Amino acid sequence: MRVFLVLLLLIAAAAAAGIYAARTEPTSSIIDTVLAPTNDVMAPAVALPDGADRYSAATLASLDLRTCFDETVAFPDGAERASLQRDVRTPPPNGAWRFPDLADYPGLVKLEQLKSELGTQREHCGAARISEHWFMTASHCILDASVMGAPVIDLVLITPDVDVNSDRVSPVPVTGALCHHDFGIDRLRFTNDIALLYVADTTPFEAVEIVKIERSEMSLRRGDLSELYIAGWGNNGNSRFLQGGPVAPERVGSSVLVTARIDGRGPDVGDSGSPLYTRIDGEPVVMGVLASVRSDRPVEQRSAIFVRVKSVRDWLQTAMALCEQDGAFVCGKEIATTQAPISAAEWI
Repeated sequence: MRVFLVLLLLIAAAAAAGIYAARTEPTSSIIDTVLAPTNDVMAPAVALPDGADRYSAATLASLDLRTCFDETVAFPDGAERASLQRDVRTPPPNGAWRFPDLADYPGLVKLEQLKSELGTQREHCGAARISEHWFMTASHCILDASVMGAPVIDLVLITPDVDVNSDRVSPVPVTGALCHHDFGIDRLRFTNDIALLYVADTTPFEAVEIVKIERSEMSLRRGDLSELYIAGWGNNGNSRFLQGGPVAPERVGSSVLVTARIDGRGPDVGDSGSPLYTRIDGEPVVMGVLASVRSDRPVEQRSAIFVRVKSVRDWLQTAMALCEQDGAFVCGKEIATTQAPISAAEWI
């Protein structure tokens, strides 16, 4: 009798296991399925009020969004835009620089922040094109006024080239930017350090591919991070030349990813906002956004901290769905009806 009961229990357990297996999807990949956000953006959850051409700051804050740059407010009509002028220089002799292949870095562009009216004070970051009009970068690239002690006057994206001081590049104005509402520059730099840039006229970026980003449904295991790599126009390239290559995983979390340099080479100051790539089935996919580089260490030991893209993917999709409607950016700063236009003399 006991033998019969044991056999019966074993048969029942095997049947249950079979049913569970049938209901459980097989692990087709240990790395997230990826797709461009443009294929997965839903309709905005909050309707634009009747007669309004933008959302209120309170509405944006309720969705963890805040406008952190608005071209229409910052620039008066007719003001000369120093940000659109490029300093074209003679290229270096052959062999002076080792340039990465831009084809390995789809979506990569350079972000420049003007902090003076004449454009002589600029900060440098990277960004990635993740949709037709949207580019992803780090919030501190826009909000950080600690360097030079000045806020950002203007934002421009530079079409990619191994030498951004060549006559092949085009500076493109940023229409507006959204930062994560809970990011604070006085906190650890990787906390919610994510931002989106909206560009109305993307004609100059026709050759810049929209890059795929990591999804959130599955987790990525440490042992499968063998092809991480990054590039940018930071200190490694004198903010002019593209430099990049592989990096090694040092710590992998659900929201933060830390990398170490390989042979002393890796991202540096000025590469913030640049995308961290991996390869899935031979195709580049963005896993992270550079939030911080350990500049307190010797150069060869500087680790880099990235915001894990999959942890903010819902935020990215919400922002893009909400703030682009009928071909317009509708999350600009609120303007009081009594506010006088900004004059060119006041623009500084």
